[in-house]
Amino acid sequence: MKVSKRILLGLLVLTAILVVAVPSVAGAADWEAPGTVELRLAGAVQDTVSFKAAVETFADYPADAIVLLDDIEVPGDLEIIVSINVKIDLNGHDLSVDGDFIRKGTERLQFVGDAGDSVLISGDLIAPDLISEIHVALDQAGIAVTVLGKVVSSGDGVYVSGGGGVLIEGGVQVDGDGVCASGISDLTGNPSHIQIGSPVASASIVSSGTGAAADRGGQITVFGDINAHVEPHRVFGFAIIVEGEGSIVKVHGSVNAVFDGLWALTGATVDVVGNVTSSEKAGMYVYQASASIGGNVHSVHEGVYALSESEVYIGGNVISTEPESQMMEAVPAICAYSDTLVVVDGNVTSAAIGVEAGDGGKVQVGGNVTAATDGVWAYNSSEVTVDGKIVSDDYIVILDSDGEAYLYSPEDFTEPTTKAGYRTYTNAPDDSFSTVWVKIPASDNPDPDDTGLPTKTPPTGDTAQIALWLSVGIASALSAAGLTASKRREG
Repeated sequence: MKVSKRILLGLLVLTAILVVAVPSVAGAADWEAPGTVELRLAGAVQDTVSFKAAVETFADYPADAIVLLDDIEVPGDLEIIVSINVKIDLNGHDLSVDGDFIRKGTERLQFVGDAGDSVLISGDLIAPDLISEIHVALDQAGIAVTVLGKVVSSGDGVYVSGGGGVLIEGGVQVDGDGVCASGISDLTGNPSHIQIGSPVASASIVSSGTGAAADRGGQITVFGDINAHVEPHRVFGFAIIVEGEGSIVKVHGSVNAVFDGLWALTGATVDVVGNVTSSEKAGMYVYQASASIGGNVHSVHEGVYALSESEVYIGGNVISTEPESQMMEAVPAICAYSDTLVVVDGNVTSAAIGVEAGDGGKVQVGGNVTAATDGVWAYNSSEVTVDGKIVSDDYIVILDSDGEAYLYSPEDFTEPTTKAGYRTYTNAPDDSFSTVWVKIPASDNPDPDDTGLPTKTPPTGDTAQIALWLSVGIASALSAAGLTASKRREG
């Protein structure tokens, strides 16, 4: 166990300033010009000798590092002003700040170190001068950073890589992107991880950009809500975006977004205990990933858009309030494509189409489907199960293998049923036939000798054509997939 060396800098002068001029070191870093790092130890007497005994600045190290030579405990606030990118190298030691850690300047500040090194900030981590796309970065082989207060930033919040871990007990409030956990440690295999709040003290993320982002195995846990109030000048933004195998975001509260609620991509997992709400865009996009929402999904456009062998579970209702979007002329509340499974325990409500399943997609709805235009669309070997009622102008639409659409009314079910207790609507034996099952209400008590209506021959007068275009590209850790679909009803 390391013995902490407390730096006692006296009682008479309120501020001690150590100014270190950074020399130009050829090849050490890509700095355009020498800069200045200014350390202020608030509430303490200046004692340059004592401080230098514990910190090596730039004499024997690259020009971008402040290297600790011993454990340091700062008895009050610590303010660092940087005009160049700079690293604080823990170098096998611990840094403890009993007050706020105030980081000024528009360049990047990083904590680096060895596995087991730690930083403890008893107050807030404050970055008042950060500009867009600049992070307080914490990386390397598993160092641990704990902020007992809040992270408050005029730009972006906290970025963690290399297997580092950050605990922020007081929450995050930033004008840019909130938090990002990226990658795992090459040395230990541990994921980069961020925890906001705790099981006994909830805390939330409030951002003007993306709330939480994880990629390449990074993990984020929020014991509270994520509120992503994306600024109007931004082209897009997400409350959550998570990409890559092993990447996980778990929210023990709810997710509230101006733009899309969440994107989960290529092997990632999202788990939200509460609700997901988008006030202007879609609720969630899921591509080759899994997502579980314990509450409701409420959105303006698509509530759930999932494809490519994804798995989605919604414990509450799915509600879509606008009939059109940039992606679709008729917006389904739920879209399940390409061998994807979507399970909704509650009801589905849509201003256009209730449920659409295509290319092997499967949707299970535990409640009712209420839609302004079409209740269910199914095509190309897809299946939809509804345990409640379908209430819509057009009941069910099934496309054949040639893309021609056939409209089924409630009375157009097939006998015998292929699922006990349900009425079967299908275009079998068409190649790549699809099936919709609607549960028989308990109030219906048909005569057991009644064979029901004969199998319906699909009409030819009501036709429709559907085209689906998909383009998925991931340009960087925070880039998103482009998913585009178009639907057109004819005749």
